[in-house]
Amino acid sequence: MMTTQSKTVLFFVFLTIISLRLLGNDSFRKEYTKEISKEFSTDPSGEVNIFNKYGTVDIKSWNENRVKIEVKIIVNASKQSEADDVFERIDINFNSRDDYVSAETVIASPKTSVFSWFWGSNSSADYKIHYLVHMPKTNALRLETKYCDATMDYLSGGAELQMKYGDFDSEGFGGNVTMFLSYGKGKIMTLKNLDGELSYGRLVLPKCHDVTLQSKYSKVKISKGGDLALDSKYDTYQLGDIREMQVVGRYSDYSINQIDNIQFDGKYSDIKIFLLVNNGSFDSKYGNIIITNIEDGFGLIELEGKYTDFKIGTEMAKSFCVEAESEYGDISVPPQLKVTEKVKEGNSQAVSAFLTSRTCSSRIFSVIKYGQLRIIH
Repeated sequence: MMTTQSKTVLFFVFLTIISLRLLGNDSFRKEYTKEISKEFSTDPSGEVNIFNKYGTVDIKSWNENRVKIEVKIIVNASKQSEADDVFERIDINFNSRDDYVSAETVIASPKTSVFSWFWGSNSSADYKIHYLVHMPKTNALRLETKYCDATMDYLSGGAELQMKYGDFDSEGFGGNVTMFLSYGKGKIMTLKNLDGELSYGRLVLPKCHDVTLQSKYSKVKISKGGDLALDSKYDTYQLGDIREMQVVGRYSDYSINQIDNIQFDGKYSDIKIFLLVNNGSFDSKYGNIIITNIEDGFGLIELEGKYTDFKIGTEMAKSFCVEAESEYGDISVPPQLKVTEKVKEGNSQAVSAFLTSRTCSSRIFSVIKYGQLRIIH
């Protein structure tokens, strides 16, 4: 039977081993590197696929029909043998044909045991894998990364981006882009069409044409856009000048500088528009809708809300008509409008009014319950 004294001695030996192990993890580390370079011929309309993790990817475009891939593996380890163990676990698989080039990082699991943990093994080393890729400007790009940041030159072809736990910065694409981004930040300076999914991330699009985006728990900024189709939950959108937009929003906030036409379906969501140029359709529950101003000669604005307040500015409009109904709500129109009908029965009311002329090409229709419509001129 082991005595109390023997147990105490073993306990202190165990603590000493752990202390030495932890000290070895944090001290006396050196940087070891391994470089791999491959070059392939390709077609101008070819495709380049890059798969990497735990590092960076830098995409450079050039006017040559070849792809050059340079990989630099950096290992921080306490000794050469430990670094070599890591190098042996990391493979870069290359594949190519006339119109296709790919490189994929494959990392094998380290061999571990109780004794290797005590006395040191490759599991104590840390590493980064960096790609530098030169590819034809006209090629399409498929980039898949994890725990990895990426930068990209402008490419006139399209792209498929799948990124998790990493940021990317792109000069733009001339073709269609498919994007899946989570737990990261992305920026594409200019693009044609985007079809994407965003979660727990941030996306910046200074200039784009058409965007279809599903997002959640994210922030999105679009400075100038064409047609947007958004499906969002728990998001914040900051939008500049937009042509068309269809929105399904849940627990989200939207700020828009200027938009021509909008369809909005929101629950527990707020939207603020500085200038609405033409048409707007809003179906809101438990939200706030603010339109600071409506362009003169606007078309049709339809407002339907439950537990929602609407505030509509009409200072720029010279002629329009209003037809509004409410139940357990309030309707307020400015004194500049001539009221042609005002009916109140119990908790319901209806108001018809116009500015300048009864014959209107610009109209505001509103039906609200448990909310407020306030029109300002």
